Amino acid sequence: MAPVSLRIRVALCALLGAGCAWSPAPRLETGGHVRLRHEAQPGMTVSVVGDFNGWTPGQDPLREVGPGRYEGILQLGPGAHSYAFAQAIDGGVEVVIPEAAPGYVDDDLGGRDGVLQIPGEQ
Repeated sequence: MAPVSLRIRVALCALLGAGCAWSPAPRLETGGHVRLRHEAQPGMTVSVVGDFNGWTPGQDPLREVGPGRYEGILQLGPGAHSYAFAQAIDGGVEVVIPEAAPGYVDDDLGGRDGVLQIPGEQ
């Protein structure tokens, strides 16, 4: 069970919206896990694409945790990883640059991708 302070905070968030800032910035967690967040229209199919999954939409889906707020946790090896978000739209896929990536790199197509740096030996 969650600690009392966490349960109280969750309850306050639900009732008042207090202390519930939701940030799309990636968060590095233990063991090379990264929590990724994305905002889009509610009810969409959203996934993470990147050099770690061959840029394959749908392979690493995010789940909708609130209206238009999507979240997922990936485990990545040490090093730099390029990534973006893929949204299913009108039978196709729209690739969206992460707005809060810690860094960016040119994507060789005239745009850019987000970059995650995972610490550790490569």
